[in-house]
Amino acid sequence: MFYKNGSAVDYLRSVYQDNANETIMAQMHITGALDLSATDTVKVYAKGNINSNTARFIDKAFGGFKLA
Repeated sequence: MFYKNGSAVDYLRSVYQDNANETIMAQMHITGALDLSATDTVKVYAKGNINSNTARFIDKAFGGFKLA
């Protein structure tokens, strides 16, 4: 989930649910455009919802660029 200035940006999110309870690796790409000012902040959060195993987030990346 992306947050702009502390508020969730609902159209920039992705949800994956594994109903088979198997060990899986999910790769997600989220692309979007935000109207930002010089003082705006953007944060990205990921959540692993598990019962008895350990969730690992590896190869994390976040990037952006300015459109003139």
